[in-house]
Amino acid sequence: MLKRLLLSTILLLAVIAVMGQSVTIDKIKYEVISPTEAVLVDGYKAEGDVVVPEYVTIKDRQYRVIKIGDYAFKKQKKLDSKAENTNIKSIRLPNSIITIGWGAFDYCTTLTYVTMSNNLKNIDVGAFYIMYLEAQNNQKQPEITKHKPLIINIF
Repeated sequence: MLKRLLLSTILLLAVIAVMGQSVTIDKIKYEVISPTEAVLVDGYKAEGDVVVPEYVTIKDRQYRVIKIGDYAFKKQKKLDSKAENTNIKSIRLPNSIITIGWGAFDYCTTLTYVTMSNNLKNIDVGAFYIMYLEAQNNQKQPEITKHKPLIINIF
């Protein structure tokens, strides 16, 4: 019984030790969320044609990238921010991605091509919110601003 408790405590401490560790690769930040998995948490500085790797190495350990985090590619993380990310043109997501978080590509106005696998299980609200509404002349009537169409390729 004491052995099990000690082993459980050691495993719990090992999990706590890796949680929150991060690495930045090609201007994209990844963070550990479990002993084997990571999430892409910040990619707004990435440029051009972005390829997200299936695995990232953090402190000599490999973690599988399973999620694009909430507002990951949004220029400003504030919910009501309308700051556009005009840095990325396309993005290729690996087979390991199962979730695309809330507003992950919110206001990525130059993003025109996304490649993802059919392993994807969840696309949260507003993940690809590219059209947006702005008040015109301080009136309540919104103006709809359209951007280039988004092409999504699923492999």
